Amino acid sequence: MLQAIIIEPAMRKKHFYRFVHVYQRSYDKGIIFYDDLDRLLFYTVISRVATTIDVKILALCLMPDHIHLLVNFNSEKEVIRFVQGYSSLFAKEYNSSIGRHGPLFEPCFGRAEKISDKKIRTCLSYIYNNPVEKKLCEKVELSIWNFLAYANSPHPFSEQLVIRRASWNMRKNLKTCQGIAASNRHLSITLMKKMFETIGPKEKNQMRDFIIGLYNVIYHKEAISFFGSFGSMVLASNSNTGSEYDIKEHFFKGCDADFNVLTETLMSYSLFERPGEVITMDTTKKMMLLSRLQRDTYISPSQICRFLHIAP
Repeated sequence: MLQAIIIEPAMRKKHFYRFVHVYQRSYDKGIIFYDDLDRLLFYTVISRVATTIDVKILALCLMPDHIHLLVNFNSEKEVIRFVQGYSSLFAKEYNSSIGRHGPLFEPCFGRAEKISDKKIRTCLSYIYNNPVEKKLCEKVELSIWNFLAYANSPHPFSEQLVIRRASWNMRKNLKTCQGIAASNRHLSITLMKKMFETIGPKEKNQMRDFIIGLYNVIYHKEAISFFGSFGSMVLASNSNTGSEYDIKEHFFKGCDADFNVLTETLMSYSLFERPGEVITMDTTKKMMLLSRLQRDTYISPSQICRFLHIAP
């Protein structure tokens, strides 16, 4: 029987004693996550890798050009194996979906161990607050891709899923997802694209929440335990101004909301089936597209260069 619930993984792994903040940026400072399919691919990939390695994910945030993780572990070797595992698998699947070659992330990832409850709380708040800092949302609980809202609800961004009322295509899609997850495989972009094309806007939101719940490997309850309650965690995260002194993080002028505008504008041109395909466009054509996007959006050339993967 299908169930649209979050599977809390807290009972599936032992307690570890070390915590590390992992930070990865794209290899050329350009955009990686253009749409929900890119993000869901990464999410299901990291979920599958996490189930095979002795690490626990307490927090995850997907930003357009980088990711943040707080991981609980015992062995440094396992952390490296974990990051290399999901990075290489995601790059392989991502590249295959758009006809691209080469690395996606910088060869070395940033990491900083957190050795006190206070530092862990600060790190969690910082990770949750990233979308607010970059103007993607006004409050931490309004972001889909910091996954904070899923600590309090299995469907924070959609109506409750009632299987018997779902369309035939939706029920078929849900069963397909469950079968793939049960065999410890991630969801491919090709499959997800086909599934989302068969359902309407309301069910698309329900489908996204269902997939996030089905593949959940984030130990939300353990993260909450550092604050005492979900409400306290949200309050602390909304009060965070966004600083990570233990990792050298790159910062760019402009807000990441620009990339949502650029994606929407790009897709209105009907040049591609998916926005990420722009990465493989010929450089000359990219320069022409840059001028067109700047004219239509008034977004700075430096932001558009990052969107198009053009060296400034």
